[in-house]
Amino acid sequence: MKTKSDYRINAIKNDAVDVESIKDLVKDYKYGKYTILDNKFEIEYNPLTHMYFFKNLYNHEALSLKGTCTELNITANAEIESKHPKYNLTRVQVTEPKFFHDDEDKHWALLVSEKKLLNTTKPADKKGIEKIVMQDPTLVDPSLKIVERLSETQYKILKAYVSGVGVAFYDSDTLKDGQAIPIWYSEKAGCMVYLNADTRFKSGLGIVIKREDSAKQYNFDINSELVKTIPDDDLRRMVETIQNKEIKITKDQYIQAHPIIIR
Repeated sequence: MKTKSDYRINAIKNDAVDVESIKDLVKDYKYGKYTILDNKFEIEYNPLTHMYFFKNLYNHEALSLKGTCTELNITANAEIESKHPKYNLTRVQVTEPKFFHDDEDKHWALLVSEKKLLNTTKPADKKGIEKIVMQDPTLVDPSLKIVERLSETQYKILKAYVSGVGVAFYDSDTLKDGQAIPIWYSEKAGCMVYLNADTRFKSGLGIVIKREDSAKQYNFDINSELVKTIPDDDLRRMVETIQNKEIKITKDQYIQAHPIIIR
């Protein structure tokens, strides 16, 4: 009987993905909610449920080099397909050791291989994911610019969609008290910045800064004077744009808009 090591040895022998070429493709990507700067989003707040609704916070059809993990995932998928049409691509929802530790974080990456990892027209089940892992494909995280064999990372696959299987992405998002969504990442500083809902703050919204090498985090009101000290121009403009956005009060329950299906 073949062991997991046998499968991985065979995978390395039979799968010659051009890692350096893919690294070159993603090197200029920038992770963040850059659609905030377009100022086309809207914010609604339901005081009964303490829920914020962010409409048009993403643009999953833009194929931009600046965006969130889902947006950059779509861009990377398109660019790799164009440059390496023989490669098979699998979209995966993952956890990773720096910032997206929990199953609820919903971070997205790609798996790249010369052979199709699964013959299926549906999202992979648990056994399918195990089979994918044993083939040790190349993992591409366009957000954090990781391009390595899956076995050489500490990524865990939660969901997998092979090429041709549709994945639903939404251009809106929600935040309830205590939740946070990442809006900016600095590779140089090794830190992730989040927008969070926090009823302890007068504004109800805060900024959280986490470093990858520390368990500590810094949290302050989005209307704090500290915003003026943010050194990165893009991040400061993002926060100031949110500061100046009118928050509409609603008693409606949030209904997710129609999804964008990406295959």
